[in-house]
Amino acid sequence: MTFKLAEVRSFQHIWSIVSEWISFYQLASLLGTVAAQLLFCGVMAQATDRPNILWITSEDNGPELGCYGDSLAVSPNIDRLARDGLRYLHCWSNAPVCAPARTTIITGMYASSFGASFMRCRAQRIPETMLLPELLRDAGYYCTNNVKEDYNFAYAQSPWNQSSRTAHWRNRSANTPFFSVFNLTTTHESQIRIRPHQLRTDPSRIQVPPYHPDLPEVRRDWAQYYDKIEEMDQQVGEILAQLDSDGLRESTIIFYYGDHGSGMPRSKRWLYQSGLHVPMIVSIPAKWRHLAGPEYVPGGTSERLISFVDLAPTVLRLAGAPLPNYLQGQPFLGHDLGESPKYVFGFRDRMDERIDMSRSIRSHRFLYIRNFMPYRPQGAFLSYMFETPTSQVWKDAFDQGQLNSMQSSFWKTKPVEELYDLENDPYQIHNLADQPPFQETKDTMAAALKQWMIDHRDHGVIPESIIQSGDHLRGNLREMIDAAWASDEVEDWPALIHSSNPVARYWGMQKRLAFAVRDPRQGPSLAEKSRPLLEDTAPEVRIVAAELMARFDEGIHRGEATEALMKLSDLRQHGLLVALAALNALANFESPWPEVRTLPNEDTSLDKVYDDYIKRLQDYLGTAK
Repeated sequence: MTFKLAEVRSFQHIWSIVSEWISFYQLASLLGTVAAQLLFCGVMAQATDRPNILWITSEDNGPELGCYGDSLAVSPNIDRLARDGLRYLHCWSNAPVCAPARTTIITGMYASSFGASFMRCRAQRIPETMLLPELLRDAGYYCTNNVKEDYNFAYAQSPWNQSSRTAHWRNRSANTPFFSVFNLTTTHESQIRIRPHQLRTDPSRIQVPPYHPDLPEVRRDWAQYYDKIEEMDQQVGEILAQLDSDGLRESTIIFYYGDHGSGMPRSKRWLYQSGLHVPMIVSIPAKWRHLAGPEYVPGGTSERLISFVDLAPTVLRLAGAPLPNYLQGQPFLGHDLGESPKYVFGFRDRMDERIDMSRSIRSHRFLYIRNFMPYRPQGAFLSYMFETPTSQVWKDAFDQGQLNSMQSSFWKTKPVEELYDLENDPYQIHNLADQPPFQETKDTMAAALKQWMIDHRDHGVIPESIIQSGDHLRGNLREMIDAAWASDEVEDWPALIHSSNPVARYWGMQKRLAFAVRDPRQGPSLAEKSRPLLEDTAPEVRIVAAELMARFDEGIHRGEATEALMKLSDLRQHGLLVALAALNALANFESPWPEVRTLPNEDTSLDKVYDDYIKRLQDYLGTAK
């Protein structure tokens, strides 16, 4: 049946026409279908009326870019993006190495808050939390990742619609908004030491940081890094060209950032600006400018302090998606942002095979670092880092006494506290922690850092093996944090060492060991007092006690302590993480330990996420002098 719109005089007329050929039930069904179609179209209109979001990330590079004032860098594509977008001057990666940094990004929570701050570990996510792509998928986004994940937790099902080398926004259904991540590995640490390589950057133009020795190998590594910056920038240009060719530039918000500092030693893995300061550029097209808030100025810069934990809430706000209350950051784009945060925070725990723990806090002007294991040098041998020529020649020059005090400090034990004036000391080489004019600043930042650890339940104070066992769930985390913050002065030890909490006892022995290293004259008496702890129920406590005894006992008990460490280094008997801690203790000795190479170095109960960390330390200990 057909009729013309002009012939329709009223609803009753429509009903009389329809009733001639359709039953009541048929009409109800028809109206239900129409209503469902209208609802579906409304949902689709809402879903498609959202910005696309593109992330371009590059590995192991700080703000060594033209748009950040580096005249040596060749980065025209990123510079052009900065001219169109907003450039953040103070963006921090919360961790100076990839896996914990990416874990913070994808969860919107500090990796340290749930035991995921150790390099390539397997932490348990907090129940009922969702990952950023899961939240965006629930909001109607098609989410792709190309290609690196590197999260410090296991999951049964990928949070992405697609995560592979072929993942791309082009694979989505028509009119579906996308969140697409492209991760560029060109600037990765491994790429700055590949030989042969024909340099394009003139090594003589390199401004060698004052903490590095000015040696040909150092200049060459830095020059190759700048070459890789240029190559990475070209890849950024290619991705942006694809966006343009698809006609999506005006509907897409673009983020570009590096994942932490350069792969050069004392950058990646360390809590200085060279390890945590990264570029962050956001370009928002005119169509979506109303979402950006008043701080967004095309071609402008922002002095706001931001860090990676803020990325998830920022993207969710731009996408019009709800912000779960467990997120630990805050948006840095949008309306009603308020003033810049007063501080941003950083954390450093086990790096590959080497165990350490430090935390940092920075304001606009100052950087404060707390080193919880000061007896371990910054430059403790780390197999992967020593593949870089700069690491090798730097350490050789130190061993031969050819370095000044600034260059030598990397290879020596650390102070408990470090404080730097970022305005006047861009390389962080003048520690102000003991300078009277800065005591108030230091104390204020230290108190804020400790409170942050308490507020965000920092699990880094717990030995990783205890976290993996689940035993930490029975303890009082505030008590553990207080124990880690206790001074290494004698009066603070007894209460910790006699605590019923194994983590408190662990930190009591850490303080005792740090004191002995600082004042070796006290070492023998402290070693004797530590002997009963070789029988402690917690292997983590026994390891620290055995290290102190083996390093400072001048009598017959030294052999007893080294034998205990050898036994604890057997991963088949004590597990990989206990064995790794025992090998770390042995690695602080001057003598080689060839017998450790006869110990097992594989544990089939663990996946390959821990790589070959045990074998790396065994090889080092078997040949170290």
